[in-house]
Parts: sequence; C-alpha cells; structure tokens
Amino acid sequence: MATSGPEQFFDPIQPEGDDECKEILWHYTDADGLLGILNSRRIRATHVAHLNDPSELVHGEELAVSVASDLANSLAKDSGNDIAIAALTRFRLNWGTIRLSASWEIFAASFCNDQGNRLSQWRGYGGAGSGYSLGFKRVAISIEDYPHLLVQVRYPEDPNTEKLRSSFDAIVAAVQLSVAAGAERESVIALALAKLNIVAQVFALKVKHAGFSEENEWRLVAIPGIATGKGNPRIQYRPSNRGIVPYVALPIGDASTRRLPLHMIKVGPSNNPGASVRAVKELLKSLKYPDADSLVEHSGIPYRG
Repeated sequence: MATSGPEQFFDPIQPEGDDECKEILWHYTDADGLLGILNSRRIRATHVAHLNDPSELVHGEELAVSVASDLANSLAKDSGNDIAIAALTRFRLNWGTIRLSASWEIFAASFCNDQGNRLSQWRGYGGAGSGYSLGFKRVAISIEDYPHLLVQVRYPEDPNTEKLRSSFDAIVAAVQLSVAAGAERESVIALALAKLNIVAQVFALKVKHAGFSEENEWRLVAIPGIATGKGNPRIQYRPSNRGIVPYVALPIGDASTRRLPLHMIKVGPSNNPGASVRAVKELLKSLKYPDADSLVEHSGIPYRG
C-alpha cells in the first residue's frame, strides 16, 4: 500500500547502508591477536572510545551539527522556511543526548585497503616479528540477526561533507513538500527530526579525522544493544597499555568450512623472516587450511623496530 500523508515525502530518504567492497581488506594485529582470530574465527571489535583516534565517532557527530547549522543559516535568508529551520534547530539542541556515542555502546573492528604491507602499521605492532596482517576476501558477520555495518571511512576536511549536506537538503525538500500539501506543523517537524537523526548517526560512523587518511580504513561496526535473540553479543574486556578495554568478538568465519575467508597472511618485518613465515604456515596446517603454504608470505620490508 502506498504511503500517504507527509510520510510519503520522507520515506524515500534513507541513511547510507553497507558500503560495497570488492577489494581485499587487511587487518593488522600482533601474535596474540593472530592466534585468537585463527583459533576462534572471530575478530575483536573495540569500543570506539578506546580506538587510536580519541575523537572517533565524535568527530563525525560534530561535523553533523556544523552542517545543520550552516543549512539553517542558509534557509534563514529566505521566507517560508520556518518549519525546516525549526526541525534543524531541534536537531542541534537534542543531538547531544541522541547521538550514537551518547545513546549506545559502539564497537568497531578496523581493516585497511592498503595491500597489507604499510610500514607505519608494522611500527604500531612492534616490529621484530610481532606484527601480522590478515587479508580477507570478504568481511561479513556469519550470524544473520547480528546488527552490524561495513563502512568505508571518509576523511573529510570540515567543509567537505557533501553527502551529508545532500541528505539534509533532501529532508528540507520533504518538509517543503509536506507543508505545501497542508500537513500539520508538528508532525512534519517530528518526521524531519527522525530522518535528520538517523542520517547523521550513520554519517558519524563513516567519518574520521583527515590526519588518519593514509590508513584507507574500513570499519566493521557492531552495536550490541540493538541485537536480539542469538545475535546479542557479550561485551568482554581485555588489558592494554591504555588500561581495561571493552570489546565484542565478531564471528566472521565460514560456519560450513570452519575456516576464515583468507586471501593471505603477511608476516611483518622480523629478525628471522623464514622461521616466522614457516611458523604461521604450520599453524594454518594445524587448523586444516588446505592451501596453507600459499597463504603466507613475508612483508619484505627490512625494518626491525
């Protein structure tokens, strides 16, 4: 049945969903992480407040408020935009309590689209044979009702937020169509506010400070509080050099083969590359990977930490 009333103008406006990835995505880790991922066929998604960028998620949320403010100021130059301005104003006033970082526990596992051999990443994982990158042919969670999103991270300078502005413009257009159709003011504002909130929340998940752009990052994002039934993940905790870190373990292995969709494992710079590579090959063989010998190679970078 076709939607009637002002909803018909707002329903077509949807937040961005999963980003399609046809490339190999690489996850850097240390020896402990490699063993955990291979043995459990799960990858740890860390609470966003404990990732390497202290402004993780918050940066995108602040950009969303900035775009809403700029749009409201622009609309104020012309008459007839009072309802759209009211919706944008309420969005800005309420955003502090409804933004994702204030409302939900958000977890993310990071991947790079960088061939799995970046010196800055090897430095971050200690060098001297302790770093590994796992290349995945696909990144997907193997439990259907587990709420997650695979997103390609953007690194905008503050003015470069065209996609969000385009979505906000579409919401303003829906407001104007609703008003022209005689819809009641408060119902239009409520519909606009709901769309502004969800569009901005998803946008914030996909944005990171431009200083991290060399990572070419993709994120596998999980929000445990939204899950129901068997998909509801358990929040766990691990020690780190920054203290206790919350995480969830995301199932990414193939349930039918009991193996990961691996393209390659690269062993980082080490003092004994041959032995390091052989050890990972033997580990894969013990886990019944039939192509273990062709799945592992050394990075070839002479850096030793």
